[in-house]
Amino acid sequence: MENLAGGGKPVYLQRSDYPTDFIPLFESLGIPVLTTHDKEKLSVVLSGLQSQNYQNCPKNTDNLVTFLKQNLDL
Repeated sequence: MENLAGGGKPVYLQRSDYPTDFIPLFESLGIPVLTTHDKEKLSVVLSGLQSQNYQNCPKNTDNLVTFLKQNLDL
């Protein structure tokens, strides 16, 4: 999220032992999500980053704070 907010082009690598709660958010922001550590898939995603359609991070920090608290059990 920090990378995207700073103008970067992030890619999310989903580990099998991590929860998948944030995947819908990442996909809604146009962040590519890789569920396997396949070198070929990673290469395809990295080569297409320039044409990837990233969305802007939400500006409403209250909604983002609420979302993070609910998903991180704070």
